[in-house]
Amino acid sequence: MDDAIKALKQIRDEYIASAEHMQKIVDKFDTYDHLSESAKQILRNTAESLQVSSVVDVDSNNFFLQQSRRAIEESKLSRKKLQFEHNIKALSVRNSSLQQRTQELMRDIEVAKMEHEDSKDSMERTNIDVQFTKDQIEKYRKELNRLKEQEKQMGILDPEELKLVQERVKAIAEMKIECDAIKSRLEKYEGLPPNLEQAEQVVAQTINKHEEENKRMKAKIQSITLTSQSWNQ
Repeated sequence: MDDAIKALKQIRDEYIASAEHMQKIVDKFDTYDHLSESAKQILRNTAESLQVSSVVDVDSNNFFLQQSRRAIEESKLSRKKLQFEHNIKALSVRNSSLQQRTQELMRDIEVAKMEHEDSKDSMERTNIDVQFTKDQIEKYRKELNRLKEQEKQMGILDPEELKLVQERVKAIAEMKIECDAIKSRLEKYEGLPPNLEQAEQVVAQTINKHEEENKRMKAKIQSITLTSQSWNQ
C-alpha cells in the first residue's frame, strides 16, 4: 500500500511538472509570430487537445486522465495560491504604508489645529491690545479737545500769566515733595512716634502755608484773566 501511494505521488509530481511545462507552452502559443500559418495551426490544435484532456473528464474510469486532470488542477491552484499570497503581501505593505501616511497626516492635522489655536489666541490678544490702544487714543483725544476748549475759554496766556501759572505748579510740586518727605519720615516709626504732636504741627503748618500761597496765586491769575478779557473786548 505504501509503495502504491509513493508511486502515485511520484506520478503526481511528474504530471505537475508536465502540466507546468505544458502551461508554459500554451502561454507562448500566441507569441510565435515568426512561424508559418500551418505551424501555428498545429500548435493551436495541440493546445486545444492538451487543454481538453487535462480539464474535461472524458472517462471517469480512466485513471491516467483522472490523475492528469488532478495534477493540472493542483498546479493551477498552487499558482493561484502563490499569486494570492503575493497579492496579500503587497496589500499588507501598501496598507502599512497607508497607515503610516495616515498617522503622519493625523499628526500634521493636530499640529495645524494647535497652530490655529495659538494663532487665535495671538489674534485675540492682539485685538485686545488694539482695542486698548484705541480706547487710550480716544481718551487722549477727548482730553486734548477738553484742553483746547479750556484754552479757548481762558484765552491766550500772556507771559506774566504764564509765569504765575508756572509758579503755582512749582509751588504745588514743592508742597507734594515736602508732604512726601514728612510721610516717609512718619512711616519709619512703629506705632505712635514720640514727636507725633510736633509732626502734626509741621504738617498743618505746611498745608496752611501752601493753601495761603494757592489762594494768592488764584487771586493773581483771576485778576490777570479779568484784565486780559477787558483788553480783548
